[in-house]
Formats: sequence, structure tokens, C-alpha cells
Amino acid sequence: MACPPQALVGLFEPDPSGSLPFTAHPAPMNAPLHMARSYATLTLPFARMRAVGKHFGATLNDVAVTIVDDAVHRYLRETSRTFPHRLIAMLPISLRDNGDSDGGTKASAMFAPLGDNAATVVERIHQVRASVSAAKQELGSMSKDAATLYAIAALGIAELAAVTRFDRVTRPLANLVISNVPGGREAGYLGGARLVGTFPISAIAASVGLNITLTSAHDRMDFGFVGDGITMYDLPRLANFTREAFEELQAAAGLKPRGARAGGRGPRRASGSRR
Repeated sequence: MACPPQALVGLFEPDPSGSLPFTAHPAPMNAPLHMARSYATLTLPFARMRAVGKHFGATLNDVAVTIVDDAVHRYLRETSRTFPHRLIAMLPISLRDNGDSDGGTKASAMFAPLGDNAATVVERIHQVRASVSAAKQELGSMSKDAATLYAIAALGIAELAAVTRFDRVTRPLANLVISNVPGGREAGYLGGARLVGTFPISAIAASVGLNITLTSAHDRMDFGFVGDGITMYDLPRLANFTREAFEELQAAAGLKPRGARAGGRGPRRASGSRR
């Protein structure tokens, strides 16, 4: 598959725009992965996230990406690892049409620069909205087959670089993964007990040591934070920063904050060599 001409230019830009893999500046979560994992959860009210997005002319996904972006920068500052660049997020997307139930992979990914490291959360949502929209338009210009191959090729190169340790002298595929998985629209029950949370546990790989996956379910949005247990060792703290960023956006949108739940577990260590 031909490489987009702007990709070559983007490699030499300090903060490239568009959807370009391997243009991220190395961040703490891009260190070689360890066997340890850290995990945390967060639940936010679905309707309020939609209301915040509507106020700022942003999508629900823009709101989620914004508050995660703000939280990661704050987490790195609070742990004395300030990151002076825009984070590049890998955002997996589905290429399936409505009603498509055929088997096989029909997905791709965008690689979107997020907000400035020192931006306020309000400034950040406008930056994220513009960046994600530009990346979406760029990916939308490809055929579905080309978009699928684009993501597969990028991931394959990243895995090869990690195995050969070439990734230690090159830019990473992305700084983090943020994935939004639609869930059920009705409340779930088992034996009369209501389902109160569905928290994704995703994988980390290819020297991208932070993955945040969220899923909508009836009246809530559930987040699952998974990270390298050595470099991203306190993800419950990151989940709380995400909640605080959302509360700031609510206040800026004129909405009175309501309750949100955050929690998690620290790293689980396992024997084995560094990957």
C-alpha cells in the first residue's frame, strides 16, 4: 500500500497533524514493556458526557479522549515526568456498516495528535475535536480495504520494531491507545441483580504501555485503564484525574457535577524477563 506523501513530511515536524503513525515523541509509557500490569476503572454518566459534548460541539468520543488526554498529562506532571509534546493516540475504529454481521476483520485505526501539554481542559477539547476530525477525514479518503491494511501494516511494523529492539532508537507507533466499544442500550440483569459495571481489560503491546478502553452500557460509560505496572504504576490515580477533568468540563458547560466512581488495582507482578 502506498504511503501518503504527507507522512514523509510529518516525520520531520515537531508536532505533525493528520493521521500518522510513528510520529509520536517517546513518552514514559513507551519504554520497553515489563511483565507487571497496573489496572484501574472509572464510571461516568453517559447522558452527562453527551450533554458536555453537545455544549462544545464535540462527539462523545471527543469528550472521552479529551479527559483522558488531560489526565495523562496531569499524571505525568504529578509523577515528575512532565511530557512537553502533544500525545499521539491510536484510536481504533470499526469499518462495519450498520447491520453487517459478516465475519473477518473490518477495522482500522487513526493516529491523532491530542491537546497541548499545558492546555486547559476547555482548550483541549477544541484541539482534540479539530485533530480527530482531520484524522477521520484523512482515513475516510481511503477505501475500506486500504484502511484495514493501513492499520495492519502499522501494527506489524511496530511489533517487529519491539521484537528487534529497533523501537528504542525510533519513534513509537503512538503514545497510548484509546478505544471506544459500544455496549448495550438496555440495563442488564442476572437473577434479578442489576449489572452495575462492565470494565474492559485490554492488552498492551509494541512499546505502547497504556491502553484505555471504554464501553457504553445503558446509562453509564465504563473505563478500563491498563498499563505497564512499572512505568504506569498508579493507574487508579490516573482514573481519578480523568474524573476530575470531566468535572471541570461539566462546570465549564454549566452542568452541576454529579457522582462518578473510580477505582482499581495496582500492578500484578509476574516472573519473566523484560519484553
